Amino acid sequence: MDALWSARGQQAFVEAILDTSPSLMFVADASGTLVRANHAVRGWFGPDASSAWELLGEACSEEVFLGWVREGPPAELEVEQCSAEGERSTLYWVLQVFADGGETFIVGSGLDITERREMQLRVQTNDRMAALGTLASGVAHEINNPLAYVLTNVELAQSRARSGQIDDVLRHLESAAGACVRAAKIVADLKGFSQPPGPTTSVHLRAVVDSARRMMSHLLVDAGVYSCD
Repeated sequence: MDALWSARGQQAFVEAILDTSPSLMFVADASGTLVRANHAVRGWFGPDASSAWELLGEACSEEVFLGWVREGPPAELEVEQCSAEGERSTLYWVLQVFADGGETFIVGSGLDITERREMQLRVQTNDRMAALGTLASGVAHEINNPLAYVLTNVELAQSRARSGQIDDVLRHLESAAGACVRAAKIVADLKGFSQPPGPTTSVHLRAVVDSARRMMSHLLVDAGVYSCD
């Protein structure tokens, strides 16, 4: 009897730890059915959650879960998930397989890291804006060059127009238009740099290098590293 009560006491102790933990914790059997979910899970997903893939979101379907049972789940998983109240959050899960009495289970422990991710995003944005301020003076210098070129060519076009030299007028206007395009590209590059970072995607490396070159060309010229066209 003492041994029996001891076992029951140990189980109650473990249950109390699970249910008082702020972490999301669950145990799912080999079919994905939840056999244990602590109060944090029930509070976040609602009392009707019954399967592991309801907790793990788009990263886990029934087929994927069964594959995890056979081959092991990823050690860590970060997913976007909606709570029972409709609030979208980022959840970080640590998963592990264990066997007991010939049965296989997957245990998950999760944290809501939404605030941490938002803070990281703010820090990244602040860093970008600080760098943007550093670039501003150089970019102003870089834009002044094509603006001066535009002004010169417009003045020459006006002069040639008075003397009826139409071909020269068109040539100077085309040169002015080209300088305007260059200034517009610099402004567009600057706007793109100031945007908050979004999801990671593939990029065209040449376009990134060209964008950086346009914003930094005045420094490269001063350093004798690059000659502007």
